[in-house]
Amino acid sequence: LTAGGDEAPAPAPPRLYRQIDGSHPYALIGALSFALPGSVFAAFTALDLVLWARGATSAVPLTTLLALLLLWLGLHVPLLATGASLGFRQPRAEDPCFTNLIPRQIPTQPLWAHPLVAALSGGLLPFGSAAIEL
Repeated sequence: LTAGGDEAPAPAPPRLYRQIDGSHPYALIGALSFALPGSVFAAFTALDLVLWARGATSAVPLTTLLALLLLWLGLHVPLLATGASLGFRQPRAEDPCFTNLIPRQIPTQPLWAHPLVAALSGGLLPFGSAAIEL
């Protein structure tokens, strides 16, 4: 992923984090390299341990899990840290348009534009078609 227009490409999350004046760049790097991949790896390992305890043949071998862990820690984390350092070194991108500093009042939204109503009506059609098919 890259962010920017005419400039040299840089990794997007650090560049966007700098664009919104983020103050904790190392927390971003830690979250990107360990939070999402770590939670997916932990869930996969927990499910695999359940399969292994029940004696299932579809369980992933321990050596494969260790190879995935080695790839994650040995390849993903250093590449992400290198890309993030390059992204943080890029100059801040210019805003594409001028924004007014005087805030305006946001008009009240109609009922059908409420997020809860939109979410419920968005799920109504698939649920209704599935219920009719049954």
